[in-house]
Amino acid sequence: MSERTPADAGATVEERPRGDLGRRVSARRARLGLSRRETADRAGVALSYLSHLEEHPDAAPDRGTLRSLAAALETTVAELAGGTAELPPGREQAARAPEFTELDAGECQARLGTHGVGRIAVAADDGPLVVPVNYDVIDGAIVFRTAAGATPGLDPES
Repeated sequence: MSERTPADAGATVEERPRGDLGRRVSARRARLGLSRRETADRAGVALSYLSHLEEHPDAAPDRGTLRSLAAALETTVAELAGGTAELPPGREQAARAPEFTELDAGECQARLGTHGVGRIAVAADDGPLVVPVNYDVIDGAIVFRTAAGATPGLDPES
């Protein structure tokens, strides 16, 4: 028969959480100096469930559990769920019926120069492949660098 140990025995904050909610719960718990058991007791949830929330990125607790955890961790549901985290500029919900507008070259260059991360489409054996790239605009030219053999550098003829 194997021995059972507490779910948080010997674990550090960095070792356990994998998803954002779990990472936030674990980090907040550590800031308050609480063990998983203390946090579970405060929130009125099973220790095994708290462990699951901290360790599984697909965990999706209901609102009541989030409220209980937030109270136990002396924070808000928004903070715990990441609703107050800063988002990068330009990341907004798409409009229901977007309007496409043609940009002149100057406006295109101005918009490109503020981002630095984009996507490039390349021809692949299975069809077009779109991958993210870091880029820069230098003297009006869009430039990016890639490693040999990386997707953007693939030669469709080889």
